[in-house]
Amino acid sequence: MDSQLWADTHCAASWQFDANARIAWRRARAKSLLDDKQRFSQRHGCGFKYVVHCHTGIEFLSAEEVISAPGCSDVQALSSKILFSFTPGPETHSLLLLRSAGMLALLCWAAPTPPMPGESGAHEESGPPPCETADAVPMSTVSLLWLSRLEDLLMEHVLPTLRPVAASWCANVGHGLSAQIRFRATGRRSGARSKRCVSSVQIAARLGEVIAREMHADGWRVDLHAYDLEVVLHWTDDHVVLEIPISNRRGETALGERAYLCGALNGTIGWSLARLASLQPGWTVVDPMAGKGGLILEAWLECPTAHYIGLEIEKAQLEAAEQNTALAASFAAADAHGGIAWIHADATRLPLAGGSVDAVLSDMPFGRRHQKLHELPRLYAAVLGEIRRILKVGGVVVLLTTHKTMLSKMVAAEPRCWRPSARHEVQLGSLKPFALVFSRV
Repeated sequence: MDSQLWADTHCAASWQFDANARIAWRRARAKSLLDDKQRFSQRHGCGFKYVVHCHTGIEFLSAEEVISAPGCSDVQALSSKILFSFTPGPETHSLLLLRSAGMLALLCWAAPTPPMPGESGAHEESGPPPCETADAVPMSTVSLLWLSRLEDLLMEHVLPTLRPVAASWCANVGHGLSAQIRFRATGRRSGARSKRCVSSVQIAARLGEVIAREMHADGWRVDLHAYDLEVVLHWTDDHVVLEIPISNRRGETALGERAYLCGALNGTIGWSLARLASLQPGWTVVDPMAGKGGLILEAWLECPTAHYIGLEIEKAQLEAAEQNTALAASFAAADAHGGIAWIHADATRLPLAGGSVDAVLSDMPFGRRHQKLHELPRLYAAVLGEIRRILKVGGVVVLLTTHKTMLSKMVAAEPRCWRPSARHEVQLGSLKPFALVFSRV
């Protein structure tokens, strides 16, 4: 038997599993923090702290947008998250207009990930025995110790901030909430550390158990379906974040799923590609494989004074793009006079004059979207040749694809034509495509 596992087993067996004693010990340990109103005031001031969820790999773009937003300060970038403070005011609703946000949440607590049982570098501390009930689900000793340590963290750090943040939020902007708050606990795990120790379901169960027990007197009740608030604990290799989503709640559309993009590219990805191109007023911007127009529309809303051309070989896709354009018109700025032209054309034979385009943006075929993978090299080469022909010297190209090696080799094979600028890996569901940025020489 592994020596560490034997030590954990021996330690667990020697402890007395007294649930009431352990709960009393945790309450005594956390009492000073639960009553520390001054700490909450110093941390949050008169406003709130928020979390913006963004795609992994483009956090720097989301951070730039948050920094430039009025009222935002203390911006901190984590993996797939941006933490920031926001000065309250009548424009609070503008946070929901952040183009890089897949979800907006109220920040309750954030900290570096502590060492946990079963992980390399973790050191056990002396403390009371873990809680175990007669009807508890059997689990390994490491899992039991891990969840026991998690409960310590919840009692010591999470509840002291969750209680005042939730109370203040409900009092100020939580319209329609009664004295009894129905909540749902959600746990999320990502990363390799201790991934085998516990599951997201176990984290959610322990989180919900602690909140329901300790905040029962405040009117908090568990309701997995008709809940008023969702409390989410996200545990990663680098950080732990406790948050309350204020967008993407049940029955609501995710911020990244734009109402004007029906079946098109994810809105935040399209916005990110447009930002990588640094579009300028008066430019001519082309998407040779426009599909339903998601990328062109996001670029248009980002820089409404440029001119856009979307080309697509399938007429059904082109009709959908025109319908999405009509929906997006209500979101455009008042000075959006650049306009969009949709053209039925083949990406390998573009009906555009040579040297007439300032920027090319495209979501190239990859993954399940293209069944004939053996045809991709020929297609990529033909499209890249047309882009080279229509692009002005100094023009910018931003292409999204999972075939980064193939495309990078094609660009590197023509050093007199292309100058690579950047390559960003993006998490898009189960796929990890790359956004390749290069310019015409």
